[in-house]
Amino acid sequence: MFVMPSCDGACQNNKFRQTQKLEEMKSQMNWDQQALQAWLEESARKDEDAMIIEKYSRQDELKIKVRTQHEDVDHGNTSAVQ
Repeated sequence: MFVMPSCDGACQNNKFRQTQKLEEMKSQMNWDQQALQAWLEESARKDEDAMIIEKYSRQDELKIKVRTQHEDVDHGNTSAVQ
């Protein structure tokens, strides 16, 4: 039968410090994961915002084009309407 040797005070201190370091690393990894998740969420929101801006820009450009064509027709310039 195997019997583990007892651990003296220095050994206990070493175990405690190693356990503390391990917990700190786990905490840092958890924080890093949370920061990454927050960054990904913000990035997705920015992408969505950019797509919405692009959509409305295209709509505005189309409205401007239509109005410009109508103004040209109203002023007798039919070459703009094709």
